[in-house]
Order: sequence, then structure tokens, then C-alpha cells
Amino acid sequence: MCRYAAAENDCCTSLALDDKYTKAYLRRGVARRSLGRWEEAGEDFRAVLKLEPSNKQAKVELNEIQKKQVG
Repeated sequence: MCRYAAAENDCCTSLALDDKYTKAYLRRGVARRSLGRWEEAGEDFRAVLKLEPSNKQAKVELNEIQKKQVG
């Protein structure tokens, strides 16, 4: 659990320096999903898709989050 929180913090720092760094959005989304913060994770994956519409991992992750929120 601590590692996910640390990963989230690292990604936030990276995004403060470069708000177009898709890898940081993707990793932060994974960390937030792992912490059970579904809405924030979804926002990160949507940010990835806005910058890289064909990003397969972000599409899969967002789809999984949407399933969790509905079910």
C-alpha cells in the first residue's frame, strides 16, 4: 500500500513539471486504482487517452474501472 502512495506522489511531481507526460498519468492511474480510488484513476486514464487516443493500456484500464463502478 505504501508503494502505491509513493508512486502516486512521484507521478504528481512529474506531472507538475510536465503535464503532458502520459506515462506519469498512466502510472498514477494504476496506483490510484490499486488504492481503490476509482474516480481519480479514471480521470488519469482519460487524460492519457486525450493525449494518446490509441493507448491500449489506458483503454483497458478505463474499461475495467467503468465495470467496477457499474457493478
